[in-house]
Amino acid sequence: MKKLFLLLFFLLWVGVIFAAEHQVELLEVKDPGFVKLGGYKKPPAYFSHDLHVSLYRIKCKYCHHQFVNGKNVWSKDKPIQACSKCHGQNRRQLILAYHNLCFNCHKRLRALSPEADAPVYQCNRCHLPNLEAVKAEEKRITNKLKHRKKQVLELINKIEQGGLVK
Repeated sequence: MKKLFLLLFFLLWVGVIFAAEHQVELLEVKDPGFVKLGGYKKPPAYFSHDLHVSLYRIKCKYCHHQFVNGKNVWSKDKPIQACSKCHGQNRRQLILAYHNLCFNCHKRLRALSPEADAPVYQCNRCHLPNLEAVKAEEKRITNKLKHRKKQVLELINKIEQGGLVK
């Protein structure tokens, strides 16, 4: 029994260490609306869904929304639609939909905590030109989290008090 307990404890410990030090994965933001409107003019934008949901604790409904009579009725059991479904009448409107979602949240975050590592005016932090740049940004974020996890968690608590996340 004691050996089983020690084995389970060891496996749990290994899982916690792995979870705390796993490599950040950035996902490309894809929207078929841009193709219909002439394609992308800048390099694609990337972000980590896992970090925004798991570590930063951003509410799903903050990014995924469907408004009916002024109320967000989207829920996890509903499909996720491309932003262009509602915001894609023209290229400018679609770009603003994405920028307003990301940019405005990052601006509020920086207002609450100026030291926050949330890109606001650095286009090249989200719009990455090639796989090498994506891998470099993944590594940068992973290293930041390894060395500044406590500060990041303190910032998240401050943000929660400001009402931006769960």
